[in-house]
Amino acid sequence: MSQKRNNIYCFSVMDLTASGGGVIRATGIMNALNNAGNSIVFFTPSQSTPILSKNIKRVELPKSTSQFNKRLFQFLIAFLPIPVLNLLFHKQLTQLRKRIPYKSNIIFFDYLDISIGYWLFKNNIIKSYIADIHGIAPLEFDLNVKKSFKTKFLNKLKKQVVIQLDKKVLKHAKYLLYSSKGVKSYLENLYNLPSEKAIVVPEAINQFLVEQKVNDEAVKQIQEQINYSVDDEVFLFAGKFKQLGGVVDLVHAFIRLKEEKQDEKIKLLLVGYGPLLDYCKKLVAKSKYNNSIYFFGHQPYQLLKTFQSVADYLVCPDQDTVFSQLLPHIKYFDAISSGKIVISGKFAYSDELNPNEKFSINFEPSDIDSLVNSMDFAINNKINLTEKAKLSATKAQEKFTYNNSIQKLNNVLNNKCS
Repeated sequence: MSQKRNNIYCFSVMDLTASGGGVIRATGIMNALNNAGNSIVFFTPSQSTPILSKNIKRVELPKSTSQFNKRLFQFLIAFLPIPVLNLLFHKQLTQLRKRIPYKSNIIFFDYLDISIGYWLFKNNIIKSYIADIHGIAPLEFDLNVKKSFKTKFLNKLKKQVVIQLDKKVLKHAKYLLYSSKGVKSYLENLYNLPSEKAIVVPEAINQFLVEQKVNDEAVKQIQEQINYSVDDEVFLFAGKFKQLGGVVDLVHAFIRLKEEKQDEKIKLLLVGYGPLLDYCKKLVAKSKYNNSIYFFGHQPYQLLKTFQSVADYLVCPDQDTVFSQLLPHIKYFDAISSGKIVISGKFAYSDELNPNEKFSINFEPSDIDSLVNSMDFAINNKINLTEKAKLSATKAQEKFTYNNSIQKLNNVLNNKCS
């Protein structure tokens, strides 16, 4: 007798066609829950995406449910009564009331999604909600120190809004999904949250990337753009151009590596976008090695393996911050699944996640000299490290999967939920 499939409801107003970490995590979790035998019903205003399994039922929400002033929305939730919010966002509330069934334990993925979940709960539209937490919002306003006095002042105000919002939203969630043990410990201590609400769903490799095919035509175009030859030593960064992501450190490290080795065959590919993109372009333009550094801008997640196939070394240059010490970034899992040599910062979780540099070469984060040395070491030991990377990628794809990450969540949803 076949086992009845359990209905699990999920919600997000994120743009699924984007390739950010939130989308990669949300689709990874939903696909894994689907693989575990559950029937997934996903409420979303976004267009379909190949990252999401075709077996997942989409319930389309109106575009207006996501196209509104989210900062105003979250500020009002943090400080004002719900009826005020209902008046200002009456249209969205009415639309959601018509489409969202009165069900319990709907998973809300992104930061805005979780706020909407709380709003629906307080309006008695849903019985309860589950908040997926893959970041620590208050830290974002503390970590970027290179700001004007005005910006620092505004960041302090924004931080207070976030803290007030978190206290409400996280307190009323039935379960809290944490992306790492470190994030769980930090937020439980910060907000005095009960541990019985906690379910750790670690970051992992999105199966879509493992199954992704290399686009041969795109490979040719990339190689033509960088004037590629088989003797080239190609480094790749794929991620957000932001200060804490360390991309500026990588550019400085690459320029220094070129100065030391004086090798025209060493090249750097930069894929992504963000607030520091223009700064990086100016930095490169001033360098005499600007013909060895190539900017490819924002690229769809569907082409990540294609870019990885052109490179010899993948660099995750995240800076040394409290957040980075608590949580491995999704781009790290993208990298170690590739079969290419990976260079990544050594953080608090590294000994557990990457024992004896099993999956990646360590460097001291925020230390450009250390990054240069690790990049140089990778070049000098390329043959042995490449063979090791191919073997470790297979092990990574077996160990770091969302199918493993969601096991406790799946058990809770199937055995303990009313």
